[in-house]
Amino acid sequence: MSKIEFNPKESLIILDVKLEYKYSRIATMALDTGASSIVLVPKLAYRIGFSKEELIPSSYMTTATKTERVAVVKLNSVSIADEYVSNLEARVFDLPQDLKIDGLLGLNFLRHFNININFEDGILTFNRVSHSI
Repeated sequence: MSKIEFNPKESLIILDVKLEYKYSRIATMALDTGASSIVLVPKLAYRIGFSKEELIPSSYMTTATKTERVAVVKLNSVSIADEYVSNLEARVFDLPQDLKIDGLLGLNFLRHFNININFEDGILTFNRVSHSI
């Protein structure tokens, strides 16, 4: 079990997430239960070692307003506090710059945990599920 503090007064739950591919980086990501998978901005994808060729759009992603062409990449691992998941796909897509985040932490990571969001205390608790979903 891992506990992480967040600011309950902000409009997004912002987390520091470690991403690994060729390189590892700590990314500022928003917890997003509406995103089916992890989303990375292209700048972050380059920083962890994906090449220009790997970031050629090859799939589609439906956002709240439209369908976009995106690159799909495979991360070696994604971790937050003491919790991690290996071999996860991520979509690479530009997010609005005013959000000031590197990406979205979506359901393909979140479904590995039972998550409690305590807005009163600003504590997010991750408990690993006992089986894969």
